[in-house]
Amino acid sequence: MSIMRDLPEASRVFVFGTAEERSALQARFGLTDDDMRRFTHYATLRHNVLSRLQTDGDCSIEIEPQVAEAVRKLNQKGYKTFSSGFASAGEAQHLSCSDAPFHPAIIPEEILDRLADFDLQFIVTSHAITFQSSRLLSLEELTFIWNRVADALPPRTT
Repeated sequence: MSIMRDLPEASRVFVFGTAEERSALQARFGLTDDDMRRFTHYATLRHNVLSRLQTDGDCSIEIEPQVAEAVRKLNQKGYKTFSSGFASAGEAQHLSCSDAPFHPAIIPEEILDRLADFDLQFIVTSHAITFQSSRLLSLEELTFIWNRVADALPPRTT
C-alpha cells in the first residue's frame, strides 16, 4: 500500500479525520507518530492555503503563496515553471520546469549554508527542485526558503 496512491483520502483524514480514522491510517501505512505529526501539519497548511486561494477567487491561478514570488522571479530569469508548491503527502515542497534547467550543484553552497537552520534536505533533478525538513515549517518560512533559492539561481542562457 502506498500513501501516495491514496493521497486524497489520506489528506482528508490528516485534516478532518477522527481519532479512529487517524489511527487506522497510521496502522495501514505503518506511519510513526512523528510521520503523523508531520503529515498532519503540512496537510493542514496546504488545505488552509488552497481554501484561502478559493475564497480570494484565485483558484484559477493555482500558484500557492509560499512559492508565488519565487516562481515569478524564476520566470523572469527564463525558467519555464509548470508545477510548484506542496508535494508528496504535503510534507515536501517542489518546483518543476518543463525543460531541464537544473543540475545537482545549481543551488550554491553559500545559500545552503544560510538555510542550514531549517534542516532541509534538497533533491535536485534535471526538471525539479524538491526539499523537505525534519522541522515543521510555517508558510512564512517556506516562502523565505523559496525566495532565497530563486534569488540564488542564475538566469537561463538558452
